[in-house]
Amino acid sequence: MEMQFRVVPKEVYDAMELNENFSYLWNPDPVSSLVGLGSSYVLEFFEFYGEKIGDYYDEFIKDPVLKDERFGVFVDQEKRHAAAHRKLNNFITKGISPPSREKYHPRVYDFMYGAYKEFAEPIIAGIEKDKAAGIKSEGAFFKEAVRSVAIFESEVCMTGFAFFENLFDNGRFELISNMSGNPSVLYLLGYHYAEEMEHCCVSIEAFETIYNETLWTTELIEKHINNSDLLSRQVVLATLHVAKMLGQEITVKQITESIGFQHRITEGKKYIIEGFNAREDEVLKKREYFVTKWDNEWGPKLHEKIKDKLAAREPV
Repeated sequence: MEMQFRVVPKEVYDAMELNENFSYLWNPDPVSSLVGLGSSYVLEFFEFYGEKIGDYYDEFIKDPVLKDERFGVFVDQEKRHAAAHRKLNNFITKGISPPSREKYHPRVYDFMYGAYKEFAEPIIAGIEKDKAAGIKSEGAFFKEAVRSVAIFESEVCMTGFAFFENLFDNGRFELISNMSGNPSVLYLLGYHYAEEMEHCCVSIEAFETIYNETLWTTELIEKHINNSDLLSRQVVLATLHVAKMLGQEITVKQITESIGFQHRITEGKKYIIEGFNAREDEVLKKREYFVTKWDNEWGPKLHEKIKDKLAAREPV
């Protein structure tokens, strides 16, 4: 699949109402709405992490046989995703301290600090230590970094499947978009997951090319798909904080039993099997189908609904 850079239309942010009129109910289901907003923080966090790993990739991988020219485009898409989420994320957390610049990450919200200490800091600090000793792509920490990006992209691909299947496909688009209390947030997530569909195989193939080994082994599947993975844990924590900031009551059970949360787990167990690389016929067809539908139908229609919403506002 060819990757491309999409632009979130200005009207999306104009109609998002990042003010006292903000509606968190971008989805008719309140729990799913909060989970989506929590996911927005997790996506931003991991995409800034991926950007840093992309810098090391450019520096360490010079052999044209090993270097995947798509990797830079993938990282640039991720940069744009993180930037697109910032306005929304900054607004929701306006009542607490702003994200801090940590040594190895530019934007760490207080409730993402655990992920930073558990995940990002040890890996990047290890890469820096190896680099100082003259160790580059052969280092264990860089290998783990590339592996972690590929794991994350695989899991977000499954989230994209769940998102489009639950909200847009099989005639659901008109119902959900008409019932949405904030179609701009719906658009932001749709745009993001469409591009995830395009690039989810790149990081997997980059890992397998550099290290000449399979990413998704039985051991890795057991750890990340059959048990509680880092992404799921961080989505739960971020969702709890978002709910608190928005004055909404929610439980961990409601989050983990929500439709989207459960559907992502189901999709992961169905598709992420040993040797998974997102290019199997069924997976590739789904990815191509959702991107085409977003670009040619769902995205443009949702944009028109957003413009109609703006036009219907009473003059100030």
